[in-house]
Amino acid sequence: MDDPSSAQQDWGSGSQVGIYGWRKRCLYLLILTLLVLVVLNLALTLWVLKVMEFNTSTAVTTG
Repeated sequence: MDDPSSAQQDWGSGSQVGIYGWRKRCLYLLILTLLVLVVLNLALTLWVLKVMEFNTSTAVTTG
């Protein structure tokens, strides 16, 4: 009953490997939120560059 080989077999067959339930949902929500923030950051950066009219000729002016 308490021999190590049977305990190891029970552990291997009865355990679930991976993330399940609310942890999986929270992980997906975190990844989705980070993805939205990255896309929003890129969009706002490009928008600011367009509105401020940055280009290579005005970036190298010396006074």
